[in-house]
Amino acid sequence: MFQTSMRTHTCGQLRLENAGSRVVLAGWIRKIRDFGNIVFIDLRDSYGITQLVFEGENLKLASNLEEEFVIQVEGVVRERENKNPKLSTGDIEVVVEKLNLLSRAHAPVKPYDTTSEETNLKWRFVMLRHEDKQQIFKFISDLMFETRNFLHNKGFKEIITPFLTKSTPEGARDFIVPSRLHRGKFYALPQSPQLFKQILMMSGFDRYFQIVKCFRDEDFRANRQPEFTQIDIEMSFVKRGDVMSLAEELVKYLFEKLLNIEFSQFTVLTYKEAIEDYGSDKPDLRAEDITVVHLDNVKGGCGFRIFESANHLSATFIPVKLSRKESQNLEKELEENFCKAAVVPFSDGNFSGPIGKNTSSEFQELVIKELSLPSEATVIFVANDAATTLIGDIRNWLIRKFNLAKKRFAPAWIIDFPLFEWDEEEKRFVSVHHPFTDFEEPADGKLEHATSLAYDMVINGEEVGGGSIRISSPEKQQRVFELLKISPEEAEEKFGFLLRALKSGAPPHGGIAFGLERLAMIMLGLDNIRDVIAFPKTTSGMCPLTDAPSPVSERQLVELGISLKGQH
Repeated sequence: MFQTSMRTHTCGQLRLENAGSRVVLAGWIRKIRDFGNIVFIDLRDSYGITQLVFEGENLKLASNLEEEFVIQVEGVVRERENKNPKLSTGDIEVVVEKLNLLSRAHAPVKPYDTTSEETNLKWRFVMLRHEDKQQIFKFISDLMFETRNFLHNKGFKEIITPFLTKSTPEGARDFIVPSRLHRGKFYALPQSPQLFKQILMMSGFDRYFQIVKCFRDEDFRANRQPEFTQIDIEMSFVKRGDVMSLAEELVKYLFEKLLNIEFSQFTVLTYKEAIEDYGSDKPDLRAEDITVVHLDNVKGGCGFRIFESANHLSATFIPVKLSRKESQNLEKELEENFCKAAVVPFSDGNFSGPIGKNTSSEFQELVIKELSLPSEATVIFVANDAATTLIGDIRNWLIRKFNLAKKRFAPAWIIDFPLFEWDEEEKRFVSVHHPFTDFEEPADGKLEHATSLAYDMVINGEEVGGGSIRISSPEKQQRVFELLKISPEEAEEKFGFLLRALKSGAPPHGGIAFGLERLAMIMLGLDNIRDVIAFPKTTSGMCPLTDAPSPVSERQLVELGISLKGQH
């Protein structure tokens, strides 16, 4: 353990064999217990907690101390009478003989406070002192170290790519940065190092990786933030199976090294199988027996008008029979979080309520058969334009809400995605992943029907990583641009540097990127990505700690050649 001149040991270091030793400790006061003739103080630092004892003539040293004061103490280690098995230092205590008050605390909140999110984030530096938070970020530090260790041993080179780059909006919105030296022009913060890592392969670097910050100006959810960290990987002279094998090996290594958990195998599902069986391209497979059924082909004539008139109808279930009140409460929750849904108890072959009374026996028998319903269950029906995919999100949510998982982790690969999907609003095809994804030539020769060489890694209903084999032919890349209605002039303007690199001789290459925070969140069993980010933003994109985003001075705007038309 690295030592400094201000302490001989950390607060997590002392053991029974240190009894009788004179030590110097420094840290924050976590808790004070004053019994009049003796005072106990829990002293905390990043490494642990040590109990301090103030007694006899040194009792006065503890007067006027408060929680979160920073102190330095000198004393003698002795064995505790009442040991604390919950602490690594629980067999000993330090009898204090000298005390030096290093800093007083005037913060209005304690590190164990659970007030509003905004208050907690404003005083984040206090909240981060909590032992649970310290352990989270120690884990993430270990995660990054072991990732680098694994990839270095596999021959990968860590190469830094630019943060100030060109805006190439094709998907999420860019964060843009105005240029002072080139007025009227803007940099963009990278959504990923995608094009740079491809160019590195064309530059002759066989294996690249980077643990890198990425930025996307998108709406926030529990598992998203405007800035996030990727474990970014790219390899030359590979096929899809090579990249998937390497990525799977990395994840197995991390789970075994950090959690002592061994994955025997990853489930592999095609995109079509995932949607048909689970209603999602990121299914939670911890409860594989809970499936979905799509009822578009049989809803006509089922006898229930709402179902018959819907564009799409899908259903899933939980192996729990809910009461009428519980079903109504679940319907309210689903409407708040997803959409309107019908929650229907099922028992002994019969559905309850209006759906049980008004739908045909043939329809009911099909639902029972397709979902493999147990003797008692609750079925959730969704009837709307997005029912096909909403039902998958609802299924994943129900597994977590009702603790239906039969295993702690369930890793899977999703492959064979469509290369394109139709955007009804823009009236054009868009890339399912990104426009640099390679593909299998469609049998009918129509590019819009192509299957991509992309792959997503999913764990517990969360996408933790995604990648693809990249297009390495300029002619093939141009075909994709044409279908996406990107003209040769626009392609040259946005991606000219990539096209020049492709024309210079490009190796077959591919890669994958993992969301570091999302991976850590899943490994630690947490529900919100903000828990694994030291200084996260709120759901509205604010940073209460620094009050960002904030106005800038008129002078700065003048230097940048920017004028504000209005405030929103």
